[in-house]
Amino acid sequence: MFIQRSSTSRVRVPLTIKILVVDTHGVVQEMIKEMLTPLECQVITASSTALAIFLARKNFPSLIVLNTAGPQDDMDLPREISHDSDLCQIPVLVFVPPEHPEMLHSVETSEMTRVLRRPQTAHTLRDILIPYLRETADEREAETTE
Repeated sequence: MFIQRSSTSRVRVPLTIKILVVDTHGVVQEMIKEMLTPLECQVITASSTALAIFLARKNFPSLIVLNTAGPQDDMDLPREISHDSDLCQIPVLVFVPPEHPEMLHSVETSEMTRVLRRPQTAHTLRDILIPYLRETADEREAETTE
């Protein structure tokens, strides 16, 4: 997918859909990579809130996905994103495990944050993610994961 930068120059800039995935257990990360890499989406991974904030500031992803394993997981990321003036417009999806439904109401949310039960299949996950994905022109090099 390409866009033309201006009508006078014929320089084409690739469109990039970037998704930042914070998933210490890799369950959602693997499903996202499996589904979206063939669509030429760039999946950037982080294992901590601090690294996720750094990578979000560096890459300005279209979407941030936080997959939690249980109540013991760090849940600061949605709050950190919503309080950052540069990042607060990025949607954040927080997936909580089905065995911990109480977590659906324990995450501090903003208008850009959605807390959902973690999908069990890649197709269900894809259906959840598609409305949030948007293409942006980006000349930066592809990010390497940790």
